Amino acid sequence: MKLFIVSLFLLLLLSFVTCAERISPLRDTKHIKDRKHIEEHLKEQVNVKEEKLDDESMVMHYFKLHDTDNNGKLDGLEIFKAMSDYTNHNDEKFDDAKFAEWIDRALEDDDRNGDGYIDYAEYMLAYNS
Repeated sequence: MKLFIVSLFLLLLLSFVTCAERISPLRDTKHIKDRKHIEEHLKEQVNVKEEKLDDESMVMHYFKLHDTDNNGKLDGLEIFKAMSDYTNHNDEKFDDAKFAEWIDRALEDDDRNGDGYIDYAEYMLAYNS
């Protein structure tokens, strides 16, 4: 009986830790709102110095920055590029397995309609949650 209770406790503890780790990597507000980083990418497209970017504009520009085929959706490759950009910008190194885990988690958590993409509405729902 003791073993059962201890096992149950450990299982519950593990589920709480797993839930905490399941936050989508696309929700990292430190990266999304990194004005300098976004300005680097947008400097040839928009004069971001003159344009006052509020939080919502920063999020929109971050999404558009990584929507390389301009279809209004992020696919696995675009999510990979966003994550790769994030790790390169922060001098972090991750292997392919970690990137695959991030992409799978982002699509699993944030692709609400199950079409294999994260559209802007889904992205905003994820960002605001």
